[in-house]
Amino acid sequence: MKIAVIGAGIAGLTAALELRRSFRPTVFEAEGRPGGHSNTIDARHGGRDWPVDTGFIVFNDRTYPGFVRLLAELGVASRPADMTFSVRHEPDRVEYNGHSLSHLLTWKRNALRPGFWRMARDIIRLGRDTTARLASGGDGLEGSLAEFLRRGRYSRELCDWYLAPMTSAIWSSSHAAALETPAIFFARFFANHGFFDMGERPLWRTVVGGSRAYVRAIAQRLGDDLRTGCPALRVERPAGGGVIVESPAGSEHFDAAVIASHSDQALGLLADPTDDERDVLGSIPYTDNLAILHTDTSLLPARPKAWAAWNARVGHDSPADPARVTYNLSILQGLAPPDGTQFLVTLNPKPGEIEPGRILRRINYHHPAFDRASVAAQARHARVSAGPTFYAGAYWRYGFHEDGHWSGARAALQVEAFARRHAPAARPQEAPA
Repeated sequence: MKIAVIGAGIAGLTAALELRRSFRPTVFEAEGRPGGHSNTIDARHGGRDWPVDTGFIVFNDRTYPGFVRLLAELGVASRPADMTFSVRHEPDRVEYNGHSLSHLLTWKRNALRPGFWRMARDIIRLGRDTTARLASGGDGLEGSLAEFLRRGRYSRELCDWYLAPMTSAIWSSSHAAALETPAIFFARFFANHGFFDMGERPLWRTVVGGSRAYVRAIAQRLGDDLRTGCPALRVERPAGGGVIVESPAGSEHFDAAVIASHSDQALGLLADPTDDERDVLGSIPYTDNLAILHTDTSLLPARPKAWAAWNARVGHDSPADPARVTYNLSILQGLAPPDGTQFLVTLNPKPGEIEPGRILRRINYHHPAFDRASVAAQARHARVSAGPTFYAGAYWRYGFHEDGHWSGARAALQVEAFARRHAPAARPQEAPA
């Protein structure tokens, strides 16, 4: 049985690796490299190259079980990561790092501001409230995050100084979009990732040598069946069955295909989308984000003690403007040039905000946007999973690397079940040597 996998991000690579146990899948990737958001760039500095991750950066031991198993299977090492978060709120002149009490009070004026203590109190209250509501089946978590906060009479400071910047940074969205996140979706994610835990929190890690280390290990196993620089241009499902994939290599017939691209891209590939595919895939949009790799520390908090792994910046912008966050890869990946240079990735900086001479690379990324319509569409996955096309991507859950891995593994299982129904004798014969 011939299987196609379209897209070589974490979802497509996982699907291909799992399917390779029984088949020999052909993987189509539009870019000249596999990996998708696993995009390690060599930053030249001080006479050597530093492997800087610009998309996927961190994972943890608690909520990334599939990805942890994948690294172990591939023999790829990881190291601890310092996951701290800072906020620089320019309109209210607030700056803090949430790592500890002393970091919270980096600006001594914070201790004298009643609003700062309202925020701290409400962070604890929000954790207790959402945890209790999740335990009772989600009662009271209906509607958006903004609606939930209003019903609970949470403070403006919690919203403006903590939740909006953090939620915006997590999902690379505007503050307005962040607050439209479904409350139940937000609560589950924060609970799963231990963001409200006052005690034992997940242990965060990064891949040694950059995320490309695991991508290269998978690519080596796939060999020539991984076609980079070879985009799928069109997917047809002829009446006689199977899938026809058109690419620069020509038109090829497959028995089934995993489409592991973004939801909007997947829909655009289909020559004949069903009503369900238009409804489900069309309900999960993506947003564009410009990421700039640079070394300009003016994008970090004013006080070095407030520097964190993730640094959100709230300016005098419209709430609809894209997220502004700077990831400090020197902290996250332990990259420490002797001269103290900080390797940074900033999302959506203002024009001219970064000193031009300190810019190392510009990258465009696309992230799923989660609102009530998209979360509801996730629950309709079964409607587009009958075959011979199957869909994988992080957009089917929370938009993170573990979600892409989980989705790719799910698609592989669906293909195997499809194969058993339609060609039970083909599986052992077509397994790779």
